[in-house]
Amino acid sequence: MASDLLIAQPDEGPVLDLAGDLSLVLPSDFPRIVKPFAIEAHSRMLWSELKQPLTPWLLMLGFEDVDPKPPWLLPGLRDLQALLWLAEQLDHKINSSGDGVVTVVLPPATQALAMLQLARQGPELLDSLWDPLLTWWTETRRKLSHFDRMLRLQLPAADALRPPEVWRRRLQTLSTCLNNPAHSELVLALIGDAARWPVLRRRCALMPLNSLPLSRIVLQGQGWTMIPLSDSGLPILITARDGLDQRDAIRQWWGSASTPPPSVHWGRGDQQGRLTLTCRVFAPGVEKADLRITCRDQKLEISALEQRLHIPLPEECHGFTPLSARVKGVCIEIEFR
Repeated sequence: MASDLLIAQPDEGPVLDLAGDLSLVLPSDFPRIVKPFAIEAHSRMLWSELKQPLTPWLLMLGFEDVDPKPPWLLPGLRDLQALLWLAEQLDHKINSSGDGVVTVVLPPATQALAMLQLARQGPELLDSLWDPLLTWWTETRRKLSHFDRMLRLQLPAADALRPPEVWRRRLQTLSTCLNNPAHSELVLALIGDAARWPVLRRRCALMPLNSLPLSRIVLQGQGWTMIPLSDSGLPILITARDGLDQRDAIRQWWGSASTPPPSVHWGRGDQQGRLTLTCRVFAPGVEKADLRITCRDQKLEISALEQRLHIPLPEECHGFTPLSARVKGVCIEIEFR
């Protein structure tokens, strides 16, 4: 399915492979540039940028030569490194002013969600990792200043240990693209027969319930007699696992317009002379039995399918109480009064 989607895609830009297995499915004559995330080669490149600011630390700790290699022992470091690589590739593409879009092939949905959530943080992602360490080191260095003079220690200053500024700039560019639906499309590709819809609908709701703008859906499987979520405004393609060439249908699907409703929309109304506000949340795949609605700290909290979405309440909604919640089509509607 990945091969068919990419071959039929009407774009000529590079394909960035964060999943790591495109080479196993694409034909040898695939015309576009494919760049896989090579974690070991990228680790060496990152180390060349970090070696100079980290050298004082390494000398202080007695390390003379370090050659970090994956796999990393700390969870999340691989995803962070993959995002730094993606941000670097996007930066090169923008600076080269080449034609065509950049297509990024992500790992399966749950892992992709974690990566996208990190990527949307931009430079704040680095700050959240570095700043607590630098604050601790600044205080520790101050306490050790007396020993520093007596023992002639070479204690590095915290400001010299910050990550390269180019990392921050690239992560900001990546975050800007992901947070603006006009600059990016998120396509969800799922494999499953119609009988597995109770599982598949959870995947369809995953990205919208985390404020990520879902653009297109493709389902590959048997037994589909009707298109699910047909009123979502999303181009939804159903393909069969019968080996037939379906690239014409895929090309048509790529060319169709995606017109989902806004992620969150507030509407005003009047009920017996009293102002009512309705929050409409795009959440394809969610059913009424999945919902739990609460309000706290001037935020609306929607819990469904093991996901939690926080929506700031508009100022005119302060003091209002949610009276009802329902699922209408592909949206959740919460009424306040």
